[in-house]
Amino acid sequence: MFVGRVTGNLVATVKIPEHEGRKLMLVRRTDRSGEVYGPVYVALDGACAGIGDYVLFTLEGGAARMLTDGAISNSAIAGALDRLPDYTE
Repeated sequence: MFVGRVTGNLVATVKIPEHEGRKLMLVRRTDRSGEVYGPVYVALDGACAGIGDYVLFTLEGGAARMLTDGAISNSAIAGALDRLPDYTE
């Protein structure tokens, strides 16, 4: 699991049946200060996240399938964060 930030959404005119009715969000990892870095990932939204939200997401297919009721995906958003974790604790 990684902490990331939703940077946008993806619109698909044609989806596989398992993805119908699900949002595809663009997510980038964040560092300890909340700055985004690295590649952009397409993740199935399992937490009703919106653009700009900090989220907990996975890049492992088995965990993503469990989070999205069996929909085929390599990445999924597991939850939205109210604030970034305090790494000093």
